[in-house]
Amino acid sequence: AGRRWGFPTRGGARVAGLTAGVPPPPATAGGVASAAGTDRHDRREAVRVFERAVRLRARPVRPAGPLIGYQGLYEDDLRAVPTGRRITFRLNPQLALTNEWPDLPSYLGSLTNKFRRHVRKLRETVDADRTLRVDTDGAVDPVEACWLAEVVRRRYASRWLPSPPLPTCYFAGMARLPGTRFMTYRDGRGRLVACGTMYDDGRDLTFVCWGGRDTADGRRAGVYFDQYLRSVEIMIELGRRRLLMGRGMEQVKGRY
Repeated sequence: AGRRWGFPTRGGARVAGLTAGVPPPPATAGGVASAAGTDRHDRREAVRVFERAVRLRARPVRPAGPLIGYQGLYEDDLRAVPTGRRITFRLNPQLALTNEWPDLPSYLGSLTNKFRRHVRKLRETVDADRTLRVDTDGAVDPVEACWLAEVVRRRYASRWLPSPPLPTCYFAGMARLPGTRFMTYRDGRGRLVACGTMYDDGRDLTFVCWGGRDTADGRRAGVYFDQYLRSVEIMIELGRRRLLMGRGMEQVKGRY
């Protein structure tokens, strides 16, 4: 999925400022998705054609063309993307939890006493809340999922590293893919409070995106941390090799 991100100018007009390509699962781990069997030359040529098409489309509103950014590129991806005139930022690695346990009690037993008590208390608090319903494989409206993800994106957005919002079509496309799971938290009225998006490729369970309401709009304390424990439980139950937890929040994720 791709979208153009408009920046307001001094006169109030909007121009195509940044185009971001977002590969859907199962290519969520990297910023560029290539067809199987393509070599380095084919990948470079595909990127060149893609960027030329983006610039031609944006030319009526921005003659110089938009900025084109790629996120989450690995070393092989960098070889396919022209980098001579680009600014490159080194990102934190994606955290991965290797499955070493036959069941959830064994996993909990591997944690430190203090953190084990913490996650058990979180689970008990969420489970005891009669105004909260949790579904680890629920259905969501793509518009709602998009909006909640945008709430979180704006909360942690960087001033120096622009990151366009994920469009509604991204979540709609993911919902159609076998292997996509939505972990949903709903209040007593059925209103979606928070949503975690995961992708299961049969080997690894990948955590893709998290969205949740702000405090003033019904945000529930603890559900963000609760979803990590439930994700570990799903990984163990399905017998997956690893849980890929994404980038950022290392101090939180590393405790699991």
